[in-house]
Parts: sequence; structure tokens; C-alpha cells
Amino acid sequence: MASLREGLAIVAMPFMVAIAVTIGATLTDGALWAIGVAFVAAILAACGGYWLAWRFSNPARESAQVLASAAQRLAGGDFDTGVPLAGPSQTAHLRHAFNAMAETVRRLVSENESERNRLNLLLDSLADGVAVVDASSRVTLANTMARRLLRLPLDANHRPILRDHDLSRLAAECRGTGRRQTADVELLEGRRSVGVVAMPLSNEGTGAVLMTLHDLTQARNVDMTRREFVSNVSHELRNPIASVKAMVETLEGGLADADFSRDFLGRIHHEIDRMATLVDELLELSRIESGQVELQMEEVDVSALLADVRDSHLPAAAEQQVTITVEANGDVSPVQAEPAKLRRVFVNLVGNALKFTPPRGCINLTLSQEPGCIRIAVEDSGVGIEPEHLPHIFERFYKAHRSRDDRGTGLGLAIARHIVEAHGGRIDVRSTPGAGTTFDVVLPYGRA
Repeated sequence: MASLREGLAIVAMPFMVAIAVTIGATLTDGALWAIGVAFVAAILAACGGYWLAWRFSNPARESAQVLASAAQRLAGGDFDTGVPLAGPSQTAHLRHAFNAMAETVRRLVSENESERNRLNLLLDSLADGVAVVDASSRVTLANTMARRLLRLPLDANHRPILRDHDLSRLAAECRGTGRRQTADVELLEGRRSVGVVAMPLSNEGTGAVLMTLHDLTQARNVDMTRREFVSNVSHELRNPIASVKAMVETLEGGLADADFSRDFLGRIHHEIDRMATLVDELLELSRIESGQVELQMEEVDVSALLADVRDSHLPAAAEQQVTITVEANGDVSPVQAEPAKLRRVFVNLVGNALKFTPPRGCINLTLSQEPGCIRIAVEDSGVGIEPEHLPHIFERFYKAHRSRDDRGTGLGLAIARHIVEAHGGRIDVRSTPGAGTTFDVVLPYGRA
């Protein structure tokens, strides 16, 4: 502001000098008087110039301070800032220009924020993971799916290091060749199978790589389940077919006497029944899984149903010296269910318990009522199930104790689970190796 005052003083000084000289020339023609008048004129010029500079610079200084304050607020992110238009006319155009600039910045920032929100929403809605990795292997951008697959923090502002070796190697190859790279990777974190496509972001000039990750875990599991299903069915059918074929060939050769013939015929009938049971259970499981079975619901007294299941297993239990009991804890409300299907569940569970309960063991069926549901616990004192087998116990053909007992088709528990879930319930298992297993069936009062 000092330079502004000096400039105004310089501009005003000639006018003040001219006025003083004119006055002096009018009063006297003497040289001495002319010099005195000139000196007085210089003093008047300096004072007048200073007064003019001070008079006009104060409003300008105030306007500059207002503009500086508004600029600081704008730089700090306050895009709704502005300056009042009231003030000296010398700075009005500057105020107009500043307000127009602030409005333009506010609009551009708002549009950029909206575009970023739309982009984030689009990325997070994708079923595939999308991530950007820079030259130092830091993840600078990742949508929700990518963070889940890579087990990254959900904080979008956090830039973690990409720690998976296979993904880092793929990004390095993409960065080095400048070309697209694809690979199937088994992520160590979470044991997920992903198909990865890496694309260089050459326009960035930072060595960044865009990676898309397609989760293949479910597809791989389905393919593995299909292969295991074919293998298990083939195994379950191959053994009885081979046994029947060998016995039929022996009978055809006439090498067996009457007693052997009767024994072979009994074995043949047994193997045929086993294959028929396998086929029937496969068909039933397929119908239940596909939702083609419509349940014929009616009111079922679960206590009476469990007593009937116990009675049907008493001969086999007596032969194995195993005790089967049914106990109801208080009054239990009936449930809406299809009796035959529900009976099949507990026949499978009790039959399974009989297979793995040693002599002088016991199987207890306990019925209790809870808020909104009933719970049936089928507990045995058998060999138990190892912890690593528990997550797979309801899978088709899965046998936790194949080495001990290869009887059965391995479909009973899978069928039981699907029937219970079709009734709107659930079935859980808990076990202690060497101390027995308990299956908990929870059913709602009404239809699901």
C-alpha cells in the first residue's frame, strides 16, 4: 500500500506545483519571491499528494484484505465462499471476477465429487474385484470385492502393500512387457481361486497396473463336487456289480453245491437291494434339491414319531447290545410337517448312530420346546467324529469312518439335511472324538 500512496503523491505533485507557481508569479516578479513561492509550492504538493494517496488507498486496502481472506477460505476448501460487492468502485470488477471464479471452482468440485461417487458406486456394485497397483506394489485403488478377495482393510484411504506373491509377479510382468497378462491364481489368504487380468496404465506414467479379479472358487467347487459325485457313484456301483458278476459266473459254471448256491443267491439279492437303495436315494436327493417335491404338511406329534422310530430300530439295537431311549422335557407342541419325510430324517440319524455305537452303548433322543421352535437331539455314545470331518458331514457320499465301516451309501445325512431345511428348520452336529456325537434338529411350529 506504501507504493500506491507514493504513486498517487507523484501524480498529484505537478498539479500542486503548478498552482503554487501560478500564485507566486501573480504576487511578485522577484527571483527571491519566486524561489520562496516554489519552495512553498513543493511543500504543499507533497502534503496534498500524501493526503490524496491516503484518501484513496484506505478503501483499496480494505478491499484487498477482504479478497485475501476470501481466497484463503477458498484454498481451505470452503467453495461456498464469496465477497460482498459493496465497496469502492475501483475494486468492484475484481470482486465480481473473484466471485465468478469461486462459483466456477465450486461447480467443478461438485461435479468431480459426483463423478467420483458414481464411479465408486459402480465399482462396488461389480461382482469382480478391481484394483490398481503402483510400481511399489501398493494398492492405490480397490473396490469392495477386491478388498474382500485380497483381505485388505476396508478403509478406502489406506494404501496397503500387495502381499500375494503370484499377483505381484503378474503385475511386474505386465509392467515390464507393457502388455496384458492373464493367469489363474490360488490366493493364500482365504484359499480363493481367482482369474486375474492385468492391464498396464501407460498413460499414468507411474508404472501402475489395473487388475481385475474374477472369483472362480464356487465354479471350481461345483466342478470338484461333480467329479467327486461321478467317482463316488461309480465306486458305490462298481463293487456290488463286480460281486454279483463273480457269483453269477460261479453259479453258471456249476462249481457250487446247493448250500453255496443258496448263499450266493442271498448275497446277490443283498447287493441288488443295495444298488436299488442307492438309486432310490439318489433320485430322492435330486428331487429334494431341485425343489420338485411338494411337502404334504399336517400336524405331527413329534414325541409319538420318535417313539415309532425307536421301536423300528429295537431289533437291530438289541442285536448290537445298544439301548435307545426317547425323552420329552415337558409338553411339546406339534409341528406342521410331512410325517413320512420327517420320519425319514430320524430313521437316518438313528441308523447312522447305530453304525458307530459300540456294544453296551446308548442312543438318546431328547425332545424339548424353545421359543418358536422345538429341538430334537439325537445323541450317541459312539466313536465320535474328528473336527476336520465335521464341516463335510452333510455332503453327499462323505464318510468320516470309511476305514471302520463301509456300509451305507453316504447319502443319509445329506437327505436328512435337505428334508429339515425344506421344513424351514436346520440341523447341526457336535462331536467329541471317542465320546460320541449329537445331531440337533430344530423345527419351527408352523410351515416355513
